[in-house]
Amino acid sequence: MINLSTTQTSTRKFPRMSLSISFHKIALSATTLLGAVAISACALVTQAPPINAAPVTGSSSLSSTLDLGTTTPTSIDTVKLTQQAQNQAAPRVAASLVRVVDGDTIVVNYQGAQKTVRMIGIDSPETKHPTKPVGFYGPESSQNLTTMLRGATITLEFDSTQAREDQYGRLLAYVWYTKGDSGLKLANLEQIASGSAAEYSFDTRYNHRNIFLRAQTLAKASSLGMWG
Repeated sequence: MINLSTTQTSTRKFPRMSLSISFHKIALSATTLLGAVAISACALVTQAPPINAAPVTGSSSLSSTLDLGTTTPTSIDTVKLTQQAQNQAAPRVAASLVRVVDGDTIVVNYQGAQKTVRMIGIDSPETKHPTKPVGFYGPESSQNLTTMLRGATITLEFDSTQAREDQYGRLLAYVWYTKGDSGLKLANLEQIASGSAAEYSFDTRYNHRNIFLRAQTLAKASSLGMWG
């Protein structure tokens, strides 16, 4: 004989057990999900800086990461000064560069002969003097003039206030040059403008003296070349 009460009890227990197991699985899934959310939240908090954190500085800053294209100037702007010198310049004569001796002296081919030219109005640190040591910034001055005049077309301007030659037989002149698309420039002025030479009056006042003095003042103020 079948006991109905026993059968009913048995048929009730299995659904309850299944339901209990289902709730248990749901609880485990919810716990796992909450744990994952908590871990993600912790990671975000760890990565994010505090609201009141100081701005990042040093090598990790934006300005040091990006190339801002800033450069250190090597010369003052000589456009206006060059124009002033052109406006008062004497006629120029053709010559061709043979070599640079130092920061204020070159050798040229002039009227069928090689002549040494001592550039008017400037004086560079010594590099070739037989009895004096190499001066501070002397090699840099010579290199600057060499780079400037290499491959350039040059002309000479003589100054009526100065002798044509000095006691050593060197021509006294301003050295003008063109190179590529840069336009006409005055090498004497450019040497002063880059701090590669100092303004220099030997005996009598020369024509471009005020222009050269202005260039020297600006080069000193910018701590360029020998003034740095």
